[in-house]
Amino acid sequence: MKKIFKFDASSLKESSCDLRFWNITVEGYTGGLVTNDVLFGSAIHKFNEVIVKSNGHFKDAITAMKIVFDRPCIIKSNKKYLTLNYLTQTCLNYWDEFLSKDDFSYFIMPNGEPAVELQFSMKIYEDDNIEIYLEGTIDKFGKINNGCYAIGDYKATSSWNPKEYFEGYRLSPQLKTYIYAVNRLAKDNPDSAFASKAGTQIGAFIDGIFFTPSNPSKFQRSEVIVFKPEQMDEYETLLQRTCNDFALMYSHYLATNEVPLGNGLINGSCETKYGRCKYFNVCAAPDKVSAGHLLKRDFVKKEYQPLMFGKD
Repeated sequence: MKKIFKFDASSLKESSCDLRFWNITVEGYTGGLVTNDVLFGSAIHKFNEVIVKSNGHFKDAITAMKIVFDRPCIIKSNKKYLTLNYLTQTCLNYWDEFLSKDDFSYFIMPNGEPAVELQFSMKIYEDDNIEIYLEGTIDKFGKINNGCYAIGDYKATSSWNPKEYFEGYRLSPQLKTYIYAVNRLAKDNPDSAFASKAGTQIGAFIDGIFFTPSNPSKFQRSEVIVFKPEQMDEYETLLQRTCNDFALMYSHYLATNEVPLGNGLINGSCETKYGRCKYFNVCAAPDKVSAGHLLKRDFVKKEYQPLMFGKD
């Protein structure tokens, strides 16, 4: 039986180091408890999903949001202000100041619901040993009034510079992954709700929720980014190259039982301006035995399931 692996935009961002990519997608090593800012973002996603589907029913949306937020977590010392009260006020302000006045019309799915939290899973590689699926969840899909069809992605961040924050998504795999997925769904499923979007221009944008300890959260939308066909062709080429390289790594593992080398030591991805790789201490261990103990002590091992993010 072939081994199945699942990639998503988040794991693809980690593929600059073969060993890190392997630890995530094959070994499934992840941190134990999530941090409170991650829960904050997940709770906002749930609020947005429920309030859009219910057309502004606050009670249901707040209840759903609280269930997501009310989980054990690690409280970051600089994010202690992200309390339930702060979250509740942020969500209510977001609806009142932003979503309820939005010029974005949601695409309506065959079941009559707006296109929010759309999950996808599609095979992008197969050989004698493995199958690779690209998975993800699109926060919302619809049409900018008097504009193009577009994919929207919610981001909650403490970044103080929205312009710089948004600019980074021009070269992030996330938005391109979602556009690629919608185009594939339209092309491969002629009877699906997305079939009519085959060949149409699809943009993408970020809806940013910017939180600070001293002020209420602020809300801002990025410009709608429209990637040219050659840019999407480049993404697909790199995606397939990543799959091919991964397949070679796995074939080598089957033959030798050796995991990939940590080439972050060469390309500088062990530590960047965004911080250290989460496996930094493991790779810095003096020997493989010590590294193995650190992995078992500091990480939980479970199958990498992108569609379960925020739910398990």
